[in-house]
Amino acid sequence: MKAIKFYGIGFNDPQDFVVSWNLGNSCNWKCEYCPSYLNDGSVYWIDNDTVKKVLLQIKNHFPDRQIRLEFTGGEVTMKPDFVDLMQFCKQEGFKNHINTNASRTVAYWERLAPYLYSANCAFHPLNAEKEHYEKIIDTMILHGCHPVISVAMVKD
Repeated sequence: MKAIKFYGIGFNDPQDFVVSWNLGNSCNWKCEYCPSYLNDGSVYWIDNDTVKKVLLQIKNHFPDRQIRLEFTGGEVTMKPDFVDLMQFCKQEGFKNHINTNASRTVAYWERLAPYLYSANCAFHPLNAEKEHYEKIIDTMILHGCHPVISVAMVKD
């Protein structure tokens, strides 16, 4: 396998080899700007054994590179065994990044955040509660996860 370079002239080789993986399309919200194929549950979550097998093959093929994993797909924290997958990935030396609406409980985030390097947290003003969102961000920071904040904009 030969890695494809997506950066232009004048850029150095990126430090991380990035793997972006869409795990499914189930989401607990139906945001007005999000198309249904991203949240309707029509693509069931991929099983952890398959993910682990492929990730270990990638790791073995690029032994000298730091591998950054970006997990997307609906709301990835809805995947029933997601914390277990993130634990495995961290133990294998991957830098885990997720896209999330940060809607799960603080207790859930206390279990998940230690295994994450970073998280892109979308705040949806029509669905999210500010106080809950702030608690989740605080929990991430407490556990060494680097949150990136996105605020969704709506007409009103």
